[in-house]
Amino acid sequence: MKCRQCGHINEEGARFCEKCGQPLIEESRPIKPKKKHHFKWLIPFLLILIVAVGGGIALVMTRSPQSKDYTMLLDEADRYLVGMEYAQAEASYLEAIQIDKKQTMPYERLTELYLTQEDYPKAQEILQRALSNVEDESTFNETYTYVRYMNEEILADNGQVHQGEYDASYAYQNEIPTTAYVEDVKGLMTSDIRDYDKDGQTELLAVSLDESGSTLTLVLTMYEYQEDSVVLSDQQRLGTVLGGDDAEQVGLYLKDVNGTPYIYGFIEKKMDFASQGTQANHFVFTYDGSQFVSYLEMSTTEPFIADENAVASFEQAAALLENIGLYASASQTYDTAGQTFGIVQADGADETLLTIQGKRANQDVGYTTGISLEACGKVQYRLVVYMETPEKTAEALYQPVLDAYHHALSSQEASINPLILNEQTTGLLAGEKPEDLFYYLLDIDENGVEELFIAKSDGTIVDVWTYDGVDLRSLELQGQLLSDKSIRCQTAENRYTFYTLADDGYEICTKRELKAEDGSYYSRENSSQWMSIGQTDYESQLSDEQCLSVQWTSIVNDYVAKTQAPTYNKADILNELEALETQTEEMTSSAMSTIEMISTSKEATELWEAEMNQIITLLKQSMNETQSAAFDHEQAEWEIEKEEIASEASSEYEGGSLSGVALSSARLEETRKRTYELYNRLQ
Repeated sequence: MKCRQCGHINEEGARFCEKCGQPLIEESRPIKPKKKHHFKWLIPFLLILIVAVGGGIALVMTRSPQSKDYTMLLDEADRYLVGMEYAQAEASYLEAIQIDKKQTMPYERLTELYLTQEDYPKAQEILQRALSNVEDESTFNETYTYVRYMNEEILADNGQVHQGEYDASYAYQNEIPTTAYVEDVKGLMTSDIRDYDKDGQTELLAVSLDESGSTLTLVLTMYEYQEDSVVLSDQQRLGTVLGGDDAEQVGLYLKDVNGTPYIYGFIEKKMDFASQGTQANHFVFTYDGSQFVSYLEMSTTEPFIADENAVASFEQAAALLENIGLYASASQTYDTAGQTFGIVQADGADETLLTIQGKRANQDVGYTTGISLEACGKVQYRLVVYMETPEKTAEALYQPVLDAYHHALSSQEASINPLILNEQTTGLLAGEKPEDLFYYLLDIDENGVEELFIAKSDGTIVDVWTYDGVDLRSLELQGQLLSDKSIRCQTAENRYTFYTLADDGYEICTKRELKAEDGSYYSRENSSQWMSIGQTDYESQLSDEQCLSVQWTSIVNDYVAKTQAPTYNKADILNELEALETQTEEMTSSAMSTIEMISTSKEATELWEAEMNQIITLLKQSMNETQSAAFDHEQAEWEIEKEEIASEASSEYEGGSLSGVALSSARLEETRKRTYELYNRLQ
């Protein structure tokens, strides 16, 4: 199902977008079966009318308002969780448990939340509550046993390494400054619980930092669940991290391929300051029930090791990577004949276990013989084991790029050279300053993340930006933007490339091609010879050129730069909503007749509509023209749905004295819910 907020394609049946967290609206609304509704504003009315309408009232009074509130709380908490607003998600799940402590879902979600944050004491506490309250304890037994083991054994014995910034100092070794390892840090870094060997029972993967003398080693440990206890099964030492270099890059990922989890990643260490070269170790492992199994290993000392240490060529290494869906990694290894090999950051990852990025704090100081250690400065390492900020829509993701262009175009500078990201500067537009530039978002490499196209008014592509899971990258800076206004990139299919071009600023055209042995590209018109890996039916996979009509967005006129803080305080708006809740309760409880009930419901609805419209005004401050039009359409759809729900509620009383009350109360409740839904979208 496509999200109307960010355009992401979600699984059928999803209620919220997995990228931006917004509610999903069906394109076509099927005829809904009649169902009972729970409107809390009816409660005071029904208590007053219980004598007058007798049996009809009894039917409505059997509806528990708590069931509605419970569902709303879960929906709200799920949105917060998807948006990585962990504190709000936690509060909503805990409130749902207070309403119905026997339901398993809030406990499962809270456990997921706490384990994501590596908060093992809280995870154990909520699992204990689940075991005390839910009817089926088996749902939580294995997870509880693993979490208790981590708290009582692993953390108690070895400690925990929290995500954050770590510093290391330089020390002289053989008269050359080298980096010492981070001090006073060891223990559990992150963990994952799932069925790694497809035996129907979960295992615990612990990722730890082991202190070995003066060095720190990244270690994988697999634990098995046996008769309510935890048993260590196997360990795999990956390599040293957090020291011994000053330009470190580490990534550790998980990917499920046909039910088999693959643990893969890389450790790259470089002494940038003294130019002492690079050491790299790239690896892919599985677990067979008793030990870690090496699927593929690549390093600077022994480039290609696979199939239990059998030497493999770079072609075989690329094929192995391709077979498990690591297409960018396979392409890099193959296209460079193994000169640049290994795992590309976040390539194909279902989940990121951890990343480490190390760099010199003092980039301005160059190496000279005899330089003092004080002048060398520090090396800063950034460890990330979970995301702390919400996943962004593509436009928000590229906000630094768009803001930079917007500022440069709007300034009095004679030329444009605005982009200084990741310590790289593009001079593509230096010496000229167009009146405007235009942008468009399109997923050209089919990895689920849209790329950002920047173009001039004649359709010339100025730059293309992508997101690799860690950083924004300019494809122009990497030499991937071709002179004929086109760009080639690897798609998530076997040995394809995607050919993309702008035509007079109105179309982006694509053509699937295959790369031949001589480096040329073949399309359907010229596909007699090509070379690929692991697949033979190529002709059916080539496509003729297809063009997409593009509505470019003006950076000057339509893009709303987000460099300034919002003009509102979200906490103040929440206080207004809480005050409106109190006012609504007072209004509805004072109504004594059906006429008064209908009248007060209408008045309360108008108050909620006014508050909702204020929130809509704030939301539209950060929307461009296209987004605003899409939102207006969404709001119109909601109005239709609100009236359908209200009419359905009214029809249950078949024109009786409660029909009008049900109609007005349903409108009030739906307006209230929509107001909170829009409030949650505020930044």
